[in-house]
Amino acid sequence: MRNFWASWCRPCIDEIKKETDFKDELAIENNVEWIYLSIDKDIESWKKSRSELSKFLNVRNQYLILGGKNTSLG
Repeated sequence: MRNFWASWCRPCIDEIKKETDFKDELAIENNVEWIYLSIDKDIESWKKSRSELSKFLNVRNQYLILGGKNTSLG
C-alpha cells in the first residue's frame, strides 16, 4: 500500500497517526507493506517530520519524491 504525504500537510500527518493500529493489523494478518512517499520540496523539513513521526511510520519504507507534486506518480 502506498501513502502520499508531506510535512506541511496537517491532514496527512493526522491520518498517519490515526491509522497506526489498522496498518499494523493489516501488516501482520495479511502481509501488507506500507510505503510512504513524501512530496516535500524541502529535504530538511521531510527529515524533521519523518523523525517526529518515527513511532507511526515504518522508517525503512519512506521515500522523498524528487519533484514534489510535479511527479507522474499518483
